[in-house]
Amino acid sequence: MAKTTLTTIEEIRKRLEKKYSGATELFPDFSTAKRIEVISTASPVINAVTGIGGIPRGRITEIFGSFSTGKTTIAIAVAAELQKKDPQSTVLFVDYEHAFDASYAHKLGVDLNPERFIFTQPETFEQGHDAIDEFVDAGVVDLVVIDSAAAMTPQNELEGDVDASQRLGHQAQLMAKFLTRITKKLHKGKSPALLILNQTRTKIDLRNPRATKEDAAGGNALKFYTSIRIELQQMHKDGDESRDAKSSVPDQVYKRTWVRLTGVKNKLAPPFIRGKIAIDFGTGINNLISLGEMAIAKLGIMSSGGGHFLYEGKTQETTVKGRSKETFLKLLETNEALRLEIEDQVMQKMEVSGTEFLGLRDIKESVNPSVIVIESSPEELDLESPIELNVISEGMPTKEMCNEYSNTVD
Repeated sequence: MAKTTLTTIEEIRKRLEKKYSGATELFPDFSTAKRIEVISTASPVINAVTGIGGIPRGRITEIFGSFSTGKTTIAIAVAAELQKKDPQSTVLFVDYEHAFDASYAHKLGVDLNPERFIFTQPETFEQGHDAIDEFVDAGVVDLVVIDSAAAMTPQNELEGDVDASQRLGHQAQLMAKFLTRITKKLHKGKSPALLILNQTRTKIDLRNPRATKEDAAGGNALKFYTSIRIELQQMHKDGDESRDAKSSVPDQVYKRTWVRLTGVKNKLAPPFIRGKIAIDFGTGINNLISLGEMAIAKLGIMSSGGGHFLYEGKTQETTVKGRSKETFLKLLETNEALRLEIEDQVMQKMEVSGTEFLGLRDIKESVNPSVIVIESSPEELDLESPIELNVISEGMPTKEMCNEYSNTVD
């Protein structure tokens, strides 16, 4: 590049930086850029689903799902893990739903000291927005939790002074404005992570009322501004049967619920990584049970009937065999070396399976611009040469082209 051109670029940069000196750095230096920091969720399965080991700082993460899927439990676990690893950290919890259980949060390990856990229950969208703005601008928080986006009610809607035609989509508009402002502020100060919990709503197709589907509330802006979106789906519950003295019908007493997690969007790692966790009622995420079930599913260490297990570890200490799943889970609890090794193996399997689900390949441009060469691994296709896909730039394929392709295949 000519010297005069470089000089012109440098002059423009300096002029713009001087003009907008109070704004965010306009021309960041990639050579000194820091790696994205994450906040661990305390669950190895959730960390693997995110693809980067936790909730990213300076970014927006959305966790959404139906009722009773553990959204708030996961958020509390993230807050507790952050406070545990960083004694100087501070959490801002914005409870729009007015349903926060302080005793449950304390049981899960959250330090409720007002200096470390800032708790607010705004009545309107605007009140919570102002609180988040103030604390993020001051640079005093490391994690902001919003519970939930669906409960962020605009003030005019709460007061009922706007008719239905004007109120339509008002919450989504406010959400878009809020995300536009907060996204740029998250990169300043302590670069806090913004974790937004969200509910799902049933959408009814007016043309076909029977064809319904669920979607997250809050409009489409939230989908675009998030770096990671995790969907929660309830699978099944575990419990014990008890019989009433006056009735012969057994009552099911549920103690644990299983939740499937899917990373439906990820800007920082491959998406569509899936996992499942066990949430025990009253005590939160059961990491031991969750890891054991994922190990059985991903590593194939149990026999087809489920009566025996065998894991050939890297050392003699981590090589185990025995009978019943309960024995295997007991070994995970008592053998720390085995637990750490299996955790590492499961995380690798989850990331690989997510990549395979996408069907990723090494794609490169051919010398011929009308041909794309896709190199497949030998295990998948027994071919000596790469596959060539002819790209038709304009128009529909002619009858002669179809016949020629058909003769080639035959």
